[in-house]
Amino acid sequence: TLDQPMPAVLKVTAIDGTTGEDMAVRLDLVGPDTRRINVIDGMEIRLPAGDWSGTASHGWHYTVNEKEFTLEAGKTTEWAVRLDLVVPTPGWASGEFHQHASPSLDSQRPATELVKANVAEGIDFMVPSDHDILVDYSTFAVALNVSNRIGTPLTGVEVSPSYGHFGAYGLTPDGDKAAGGAPPLGIREDEFWRSLEAPELIAWVRKNGA
Repeated sequence: TLDQPMPAVLKVTAIDGTTGEDMAVRLDLVGPDTRRINVIDGMEIRLPAGDWSGTASHGWHYTVNEKEFTLEAGKTTEWAVRLDLVVPTPGWASGEFHQHASPSLDSQRPATELVKANVAEGIDFMVPSDHDILVDYSTFAVALNVSNRIGTPLTGVEVSPSYGHFGAYGLTPDGDKAAGGAPPLGIREDEFWRSLEAPELIAWVRKNGA
């Protein structure tokens, strides 16, 4: 017999104080445990009962909202977040060019969660750079219905030869090719395989549109 404690519910809504529109926010919660949750236009979050403190943010150009609250098992506590734009950036766009998710061998983060994180952080466009694989993240943005909030203009890749890493941007994913069309790290010569050196890989990605 498992003793399953009754969770509490934190209902979060977020408003852009500058425009009055719903917005996405990043929540950092500290209490019986620690959570980071990306909230898109409101969310009900099940949490252990107890005393919590929370910080809601939307990147460096917005204010931060902090709150302390006690969650009771079986009950819902509401948190209405309002964040105001304090650093306007007319004519400018912010991008993130180095980030990995589950397609990359070094990450277990779901690709959809990476897209949510970019939206919650107020990033204007994202350029994924998974290790040695090309993935079109625009499909995840469409599936999450956030393609009007986050641009996905380029696909990048972090190429990982036998020494050092480097980023290449502007390659076109191709699902019919190995690793989505990412540059091959090895080549067969006669009867043997050898690793491609960094100059050879740089030449390959430039030839293919980077």
